[in-house]
Amino acid sequence: MANEAQELNNRIAHGNKSFKTKLTKHIVETIKAPQAGQIFIADSECRGLYLRVIQGAIRSFVFVGRVHGKKYSVTLGKWPRMSLQEARQRVNNYRREILRGVDPFKQELRCWNSRPPATWLMRK
Repeated sequence: MANEAQELNNRIAHGNKSFKTKLTKHIVETIKAPQAGQIFIADSECRGLYLRVIQGAIRSFVFVGRVHGKKYSVTLGKWPRMSLQEARQRVNNYRREILRGVDPFKQELRCWNSRPPATWLMRK
């Protein structure tokens, strides 16, 4: 496990920006941030799940997939607030919805757009 994290860190140091491996808690915790830009690590255990690491060692989980031919890239949450297990569960929920023919992102967008404006919430 530690060897795999070290190998990924070596690849990052040599300029690689994209990888595919089984994400583990150890990898999420120990992966080093790139000097510039961002890196993406695809989870080989959960199709569509990526760990994005940017400068400042900020880590977030991202779902990348297609719904009705349209490509989506959706940030699920930042680590450590969201665990790897929670991210996998959320991606699997999205994938189930997509297989049923439902666009889960349209539903979320509709819910987001139906919220009252922030200024209205602040006046209450």
